[in-house]
Amino acid sequence: LDFGDVIVHIFGAKEREYYRLERLWNEAKTVVYLQ
Repeated sequence: LDFGDVIVHIFGAKEREYYRLERLWNEAKTVVYLQ
């Protein structure tokens, strides 16, 4: 789902294992956005 600035991925267990998005972004730095 694409909500403009936010994209939501909805996967089943097999798809999560295949794409491994958590592993891709595991080492990404967290950015806090305050408005």
